[in-house]
Amino acid sequence: MDKRTGEETPETLLGAIRCFGDQTHSERELIIVSEGERDYRTALERYIDQQAIERARVVRAEPGATLGHLRNMTLDEAAGPIVCQWDDDDCSHPNRLAEQREAMEREGADACFLIDHLQYLEQDRLIFWIDWTMSG
Repeated sequence: MDKRTGEETPETLLGAIRCFGDQTHSERELIIVSEGERDYRTALERYIDQQAIERARVVRAEPGATLGHLRNMTLDEAAGPIVCQWDDDDCSHPNRLAEQREAMEREGADACFLIDHLQYLEQDRLIFWIDWTMSG
């Protein structure tokens, strides 16, 4: 994250793409909705190709779209029956999607939410354990 602007850096986004590509769940699809210029989107597509991430693509969005509209675009583009929100700064264990899918099937659930996770603030070199099961 850029300390001056609060925006994700290209390196952070590339890390998130790489982490998604490392997921062991075979039925995954990565859709990146980007307001970036054509050169930026082309660079993302090139990176996806270099990382050999199958079923991944970049979709152009009009600049100035709301976050809700961008997320709706992703839902419209998705081909699978399950959708996972993967932000441009997310980095998860390679088994995350597979384990969440297995938990949904085992429980007969329509949705799955991580009740705890680690959050790393790279610029401050701090790590926090977020646990939604604890009170307060």
